[in-house]
Amino acid sequence: MSVKPQPPGDGDAAAELPRRVDNLLHELRQQRSELELRNDELRYSQADVQTGLERYTDLYDFSPVGLITLERDGAITRVNLTAALLLGRERSRLVGRRFVEFATETARPGLDAFLQRVHAGETRQSCELELMIDGQLSRTVQIDATLSADRQECRLVVADISERKLATAMLLESSRFNEQVIANVQEGIVVYGPDLHYRVWNTYMEIFTGMRASDVLGRHPRDVFPFLEERGVFANLESALAGGAAKSVTFPFQVRQTGRAGWALDRTAPLRNARGEIIGVIGTVTDITEQKRAQEALTASTQFVRSLIDSMQDGFLAVDLKGVHLDVNPAMCRMTGFSREELIGSGVPHPYWPPEQHEFILAEFRRVSQGELGELELIFMRKNGERFPAMITPSAVRDGTGQIVSYAATVKDVTERKQAEEILAASQRRFRDIVNTTDGIVWEADAKTFDFTFISRQAERLLGYPIADWLQPGFWLNNLHPDDREWAPAYCLSCTERMMPHDFEYRFMAQDGRTVWLHDIVTVVEENGAPRWLRGIMVDITHRKQVEQQLREMAESLEFKVAERTAQLRRLSAQLAMTEERERRNLAQDLHDNLGQLLAVMKIKLTSISAGELQPLIDQMVALVAQADQAARNITQQLSPPVLYTLGLVPALQWLAEDIERVYGIMVHVDHDDCRRHLVHEVQAVLYRAARELLINVAKHAGVRDASLSCLCSGNRLMLVVSDAGCGFEPADHLGAWPGYHSFGLRSIYERIANIGGEMEVDSSPGNGTTITLSVPHSIGEKEICNDPHNACR
Repeated sequence: MSVKPQPPGDGDAAAELPRRVDNLLHELRQQRSELELRNDELRYSQADVQTGLERYTDLYDFSPVGLITLERDGAITRVNLTAALLLGRERSRLVGRRFVEFATETARPGLDAFLQRVHAGETRQSCELELMIDGQLSRTVQIDATLSADRQECRLVVADISERKLATAMLLESSRFNEQVIANVQEGIVVYGPDLHYRVWNTYMEIFTGMRASDVLGRHPRDVFPFLEERGVFANLESALAGGAAKSVTFPFQVRQTGRAGWALDRTAPLRNARGEIIGVIGTVTDITEQKRAQEALTASTQFVRSLIDSMQDGFLAVDLKGVHLDVNPAMCRMTGFSREELIGSGVPHPYWPPEQHEFILAEFRRVSQGELGELELIFMRKNGERFPAMITPSAVRDGTGQIVSYAATVKDVTERKQAEEILAASQRRFRDIVNTTDGIVWEADAKTFDFTFISRQAERLLGYPIADWLQPGFWLNNLHPDDREWAPAYCLSCTERMMPHDFEYRFMAQDGRTVWLHDIVTVVEENGAPRWLRGIMVDITHRKQVEQQLREMAESLEFKVAERTAQLRRLSAQLAMTEERERRNLAQDLHDNLGQLLAVMKIKLTSISAGELQPLIDQMVALVAQADQAARNITQQLSPPVLYTLGLVPALQWLAEDIERVYGIMVHVDHDDCRRHLVHEVQAVLYRAARELLINVAKHAGVRDASLSCLCSGNRLMLVVSDAGCGFEPADHLGAWPGYHSFGLRSIYERIANIGGEMEVDSSPGNGTTITLSVPHSIGEKEICNDPHNACR
């Protein structure tokens, strides 16, 4: 607004001037007021702008995401505090640096391509980038990029998604873990959809039922396992799908497709999503076949234990921690006279406690409750008031945590045992009286150390040592006779280890130095399968030993005299045999020289007579004379064959073989060595006659057509062997108490051979032939046979 000046002299104008000035002032005042108002508004606006700028700065700097502005070459022009923290640098040090420097080496090419797409004017772009700080992987970020209005700058919104990536990885890992758990858990896991069709069928279910997941998934249980409907499984599924509480059912199963059978426990519950909405049913299936079998076994075991307890001859009772009866068996009722109903539920004092024993039995019960579980001997009372001794064996009953929940005990009426103990005590007293008065030493010792634990009083009387000395360690071993100190303990130990009762005789040194013979009779007492005690009685046999020694000396003297007399008898027998052979030889010589010659002359005389009509009679007489001559020759051969004395033993045996063949029809094979040692004629005669009798036995008894005869030299002995392959015999049937034979012929041969110092051996068995060997020493001669100055050899 402007004011134009008026020319002077203008009266009207002069009169108007004050009014105009006033108007002008008024307008100026109004304009100043408006200006002041506008100035205030500007100040307020400036304050609002400043406040807004501060708020924007705060929002920009403290934004939860990083804000970065890049030039077209990728250099940073602006960056907020969050982005600076993400990049790990102060904000002032970031301006001017290329953003790509903060990416990992592998991510930089992708980041360059990403920025190029942004500057190419494409729509808003996003990517994920791994940042590096000081050469190490720092974090993963998500970048959202747009261009500025003038398209000269690129604005980035950078969000740290490291935790989200980690959570995603963990979620993936958890999902894989859950899949592995479901696949490997030793329990069936089944998931049903809202239509109750199978959605999950884990590995355990495949093993359990024998049906693969591909055969089950997508199908309704009714189509696969129709038997589940009558087991109540379908009703539980429908209840769970309707939001009902979790339920379980136990049922036997048999899969017709695979033949699998057993018992299963099926649990079902609603399957909900994150919003709590029911999206299906989850179920677990457990194979409880073994559990069922265990339960059945437990039931059977419980019944067995119950029947065992009920059939026990001893009483049984169970009480709680306060002593209240929980159980009793029939034997306990019979023992006390109280019924089961009277005892069950009764507490202390128990009905079968005698009033006078209440305090004592109650104290014992407290000791048991404090863990002292040893056997107790108490006095109980029957219902009729009769007292009886009882042996109680308590034990603690514990639960699965090891806590004691009750006590059990067996009760044995020991009335008979007490009576037996009294009888035994009386018997022991009588036994000790008998032991201490018997003539022997009754003792007991440790089976390991041989140390005495008991010795009767006779020990002191017989050997002089006080009883206390006998009970000292090593007493028995130390006082054994030196010659018996090694073998006697060894023998006793050997028998003890074999748990074998034994007796033996040994010498013991008395206190006065005497040597006492003891006969020790020992019994081994075992404990737990091992020798524990030795018990026995020692008897003084010194007098008997002295008598035995005298008898032994007398027996030795008698044996010497018998042997001497036997030798004399053998010599006499041999001399008799030799004399017999000489007489046989003399008789044979007389028959040959006298009778033989007379018969020969008679034959010659008779054959020279011409008797005419008497000729037939003379011929008969000649024949008779010839027979008599032959008989005389035979008798001569049997008495003493001349070939034996003229040619020797071997030619005589050869002649004998021919004679046996002629008489008995048996072929005898003769074998001999060239023995140049000479035997006296009498010994040769004994061997010849023995060979003849043996060959005749072969002819009569062997049942064969041939035999063998050998005359052999073996060292300093001459051996004559007769053998055949006939029926044989059992030598034991012919053996007597003396080394001869029951058979008279064999015994006679044996005696003749033995009398001249020879031996006879028989080797035979039924069906295997017989071989008899006669052997005599070459050294035997006439002096050895005829060494008696009074015999006939002289």
